[in-house]
Amino acid sequence: MEQACCSFRSHTRRALGERFLAYAEVKVVVHDEDCENTSTLYVASSEGKEFKIAYEKKPSESGGNGIRVIGWSPSGDRLLAEVTVWAYNSDAAFEYSPVIYDLATASGKEISELDKALIRHFGSNCGFEHKTTRWKTNQQILVKVSPPIGTEDPEEYFCVKQPKLFLYDLQSNSLMPFPPHPSKSN
Repeated sequence: MEQACCSFRSHTRRALGERFLAYAEVKVVVHDEDCENTSTLYVASSEGKEFKIAYEKKPSESGGNGIRVIGWSPSGDRLLAEVTVWAYNSDAAFEYSPVIYDLATASGKEISELDKALIRHFGSNCGFEHKTTRWKTNQQILVKVSPPIGTEDPEEYFCVKQPKLFLYDLQSNSLMPFPPHPSKSN
């Protein structure tokens, strides 16, 4: 069995909700020249209570991962975070997935339906990158869609020329521009 030569951990700031605390951690273990990242979201019921694992992204064969905490929903019963996945030694773009921890079910999961809604909106041949920005309501999150950074593939079509905000509804899996009716300036 191969021994790890070194490892380190990185923590986010704590996200304080009305009733719960949360933080995220990325643990990196280096084997020879390969890194293995494990990103974990922790939640505790109050200050001084033990933090429990709410969500975990394990190492993958081809790349790394990271996590950031975005914040609690307006009602304080769900926590929004975002997982980033990338391929080591590649020019491939980063992939971002929102993660929602629900106090009612005491579980966290990636919201893969957002990717499907974005593809329905832009088409499968459009190159773009998206990042979750914040909660709008208890059932809606804001997503920033931008041209991909650092991708110069002449074969790829980039339909997003400037960053745009979209409202993603978690119940209906629908996506709409935000604000819905931009004001016209003279």
